[in-house]
Amino acid sequence: MIYKTINGIGSSPKSSQDELLLKGEGKFVSDLTLANVGHAEFLRSIYPSAKILNIHCESARKLPGVLAIFTGEDVIKDNLGSIRPFAVLKQKNGEAMFVPENLPLSHKSVVFVGDPIAVVIAENKSQALDALEAIEVDYQENEPVLDIKKAVEDSSPLVWPQNGTNECFFWSKGEQSKVCNLQERARFLIKRNFRIPIASANPIEPRGCLVEYKGDNELVLIAPVQSPWKVRQILACQSLRWPEQNLEVRVPEIGGSFGMKGQTYNEYAVCLWAARKLKRSIKWVATRAESFLADDQGRNVLVEASLALDKNYKFLSLYVSGLSGLGAYLSTRGTKTAVDNWPGVSGVYRFEAVYVEMTGVFTNTGSISPYRGAGRPEAAYVIERLVDLASNELNVSPVKLRELNFIKASEMPFTNKLGFTYDSGDYSSSLQKALKISEWKDFNKRKELSHNNGLIRGLGIACVVERSMSGQPEYASVRLDNNGLITLCCGAISFGQGTSTIFPQILREKLKVYDLQISYVSGDTRLVSKGTGSFGSRSTGLAGAAVALAADGMIAEAKKRAAILLQSSNEFVTYRNGTFYSKNGSSIHLSKLANKEDLFSEAEYETTESTFPSGAHISEVEIDPETGQISLVNYCAVEDTGTVVNPMRLDGQMHGGIAQGVGQVLMEEIIYDLQSGQLLTGSFMDYAMPRAKDLPLFKIDHNPSNSLVNPLGVKGGGEGGTVGALVCVANAIANALYNKSTNEIEVPVRSSEVWKHLKA
Repeated sequence: MIYKTINGIGSSPKSSQDELLLKGEGKFVSDLTLANVGHAEFLRSIYPSAKILNIHCESARKLPGVLAIFTGEDVIKDNLGSIRPFAVLKQKNGEAMFVPENLPLSHKSVVFVGDPIAVVIAENKSQALDALEAIEVDYQENEPVLDIKKAVEDSSPLVWPQNGTNECFFWSKGEQSKVCNLQERARFLIKRNFRIPIASANPIEPRGCLVEYKGDNELVLIAPVQSPWKVRQILACQSLRWPEQNLEVRVPEIGGSFGMKGQTYNEYAVCLWAARKLKRSIKWVATRAESFLADDQGRNVLVEASLALDKNYKFLSLYVSGLSGLGAYLSTRGTKTAVDNWPGVSGVYRFEAVYVEMTGVFTNTGSISPYRGAGRPEAAYVIERLVDLASNELNVSPVKLRELNFIKASEMPFTNKLGFTYDSGDYSSSLQKALKISEWKDFNKRKELSHNNGLIRGLGIACVVERSMSGQPEYASVRLDNNGLITLCCGAISFGQGTSTIFPQILREKLKVYDLQISYVSGDTRLVSKGTGSFGSRSTGLAGAAVALAADGMIAEAKKRAAILLQSSNEFVTYRNGTFYSKNGSSIHLSKLANKEDLFSEAEYETTESTFPSGAHISEVEIDPETGQISLVNYCAVEDTGTVVNPMRLDGQMHGGIAQGVGQVLMEEIIYDLQSGQLLTGSFMDYAMPRAKDLPLFKIDHNPSNSLVNPLGVKGGGEGGTVGALVCVANAIANALYNKSTNEIEVPVRSSEVWKHLKA
């Protein structure tokens, strides 16, 4: 893809990728095919917990077009391996947590509805589906457990009997005894239980893959993944037990991801394995119903929390104890997501002590993985709901209470009580800016107008901070050829963030050259030698920093060549706007220095320090007391993401993030029948998501304080919208219902839930 623009950091150049996608010219897995390709379809368990007694495939194998049918027996015979989680924690007794076997196809038992137990490979999709219908499975059903609260009861059925408990791990951080002592002497103690239910990512493009068979030692996986190098390593080394160099991974266009496509899935391993066995290419694309069953899900947290305050309304301590659902199998990042971001639960406030403990819980449901925010929205929900509850019970303005307890800009960098070091931020000025944009002072006038129309109006506020860009290096390379074309390769993956526009902007800004063509390459382990990928709001900060360092390296290398051609010492050569100048006045352009040999530079950027973007969000809702219908009528957010590389792309990320946060507050929830284990929300007829008409026009502004730990001063911007919106809108609904019910609202807040509060 070629870009030609004069825009650098801080501008919003038009991306040719936008036009490509809007015209339907993008190439997704579904659009790709290969000669002699076999089509894969998976047979999945219809029970949440059962033994597999027998799988009868004989009739199915005789159907037209069927090339092969493989089951768990074949997996065992070929000695395939199990996908393992990145983080292995400890149980409460101090022993290492139990890691269940997670083979490409389940062998002797199934542990959730949708668990893959067989695969059919046929000449075409219809033939594969017909063969699926002809397979018969003998099961012996077991009693399942679907609810995380029930799962930790002594009488609960066990997902993994060999573990002896449904506890996977126990994790804690902070000063428990100090927190308890502060609670005892506190003037005010606010306690509540909060539930963040399971959500589905539901990207517009379902998962799928195309495996190109080039030979037993040369296979290519084409799939929408967020980290092709890690996926290659896990599939080759863990699942298939192959040399990593035998596998190449390419990423086509990705139609949304939100963390769900950041995992390594068994379907990819099966298709690679089948391709090698059959010596032909294989394609699989999930149906939407299959995606609801088999995609990793997000959230599923139950928390008991308490906030202690002194007589002057200063925050003393915060206590959080929670259950984190993991599903039946442990996804690659599931256990990390369950704990990694809870040290941010104290938010933007000062405390004398904080304590958090989380118990990871197995249930007979799909795996839990990072979903946009990956633990940050849950942590923000806890602290910001508690602050609003304290505001109500103490009859103190929610703005005044927050201002009183904010960490001050002059205290930055600031290390909170659980070890997160906030790099920069001015939480008070962001809030003041949001108050102005939202016309906070005129809310009562709008409330009166709503009342006159028979509606109840509520006002919500949330001040949030989240960690981004932590850990793992990122890579970039820059090559200038003798045709004047710059090729920029990067380890980041684009699934909607606009990195293919942003990284050329950074490169142009560093080179100060605006008339060179830039070809951007990513998502191909053959063309990009290394990389980590995109997740956790890391791309612009880490990959962007690598781009900047690679640009510096190219200038340094080019300067050496320029010095020779200009017959000058290196130290007497200067560089301005793409041209090298000698002390005697002669000059040569950067593009002329690759005539005989390409100019090439590569760089990796890694840091152990995180950045901490923050934001102040304000929303307003109207509730119809006759129907319980909730309408979101106003929303504004002021974000601090450090240096803003591309304002339009950043605002677009905010819009999408807010929509996903709002969706979970108002309507989104994965629901299983607690007796049968069947998924009740397995289609868009049952799983509601927000449409354009459900959302107002968002007012987005920025209050950047540049990061001190990032070369570009950038902080992550991909998840802030969701982190703030989930609790901000919940606070607005609670505000509307204040004095009408003493019960805590539960998300999603459906009309029936509103009725409960109004009639309580």
